[in-house]
Amino acid sequence: MLSAVHGFNTGIPFLQNHIKGPKWLPFVTGIPLLLMFSGASAAFGGYALPKFAQLTVTSYYAASSASHYGISLLTRHIEDAYATPSQQERLR
Repeated sequence: MLSAVHGFNTGIPFLQNHIKGPKWLPFVTGIPLLLMFSGASAAFGGYALPKFAQLTVTSYYAASSASHYGISLLTRHIEDAYATPSQQERLR
């Protein structure tokens, strides 16, 4: 909704400055273009942007989880290599 309002508030004055003729001419020629622009902006802001944000958060979480899992395995391997046999029996 904000994108639609912004499109009209910036688009109509631009059209009024660049299209010469009666006062109604910029509105008749500009309304269909501004409606398409506003619809595309609203679709981007309401659908594409949240989906992109969700994808980035999910990807970050997956990468972070994989990293923690790898570090945990590496730490366990190092601890097993340096633990004495009696410590290994207690750990298991």
